[in-house]
Amino acid sequence: MSNKIALAIVVVAIVVGFFLLRSPNISGPGTTSTTASSTSQKATSTQPSITVGVPVKVLPVSAAFNSNSLISTSSYPTVSGTANVSQVGIIVNNDRGVGIVGTANVPVTGGHWIYHCSVALAPGTYTVSLYANGVIKAIAELVVNKS
Repeated sequence: MSNKIALAIVVVAIVVGFFLLRSPNISGPGTTSTTASSTSQKATSTQPSITVGVPVKVLPVSAAFNSNSLISTSSYPTVSGTANVSQVGIIVNNDRGVGIVGTANVPVTGGHWIYHCSVALAPGTYTVSLYANGVIKAIAELVVNKS
């Protein structure tokens, strides 16, 4: 092995050892540290305390249909529901599973959303998929009756 390679290995070992064995010196808002003075204070073994931000409770994403909005006599039905996200997505499929209409940006206001179908649907049964954060949260049947 050449002297340059051996020297490089030793230098890397020293640098890694330095970062692994050194004591952390963290300062800033929300931290505590101990200092040792040669005159009157003794060093203690307390660890620094770090607080970042405010604790937040994360709720699971939920989205659902209002069942009474899934039956319509209008060829342009309005489907509605609830969700705990800022927007949901809707896809309306025909009886062969082909998407007819939909959108990915139905706004949720006060926990409620409303989707007004922009395409005329013939009387029949359709499958409606409800998405929240890109994940299907509910699938329901939409029945369009003759008016």
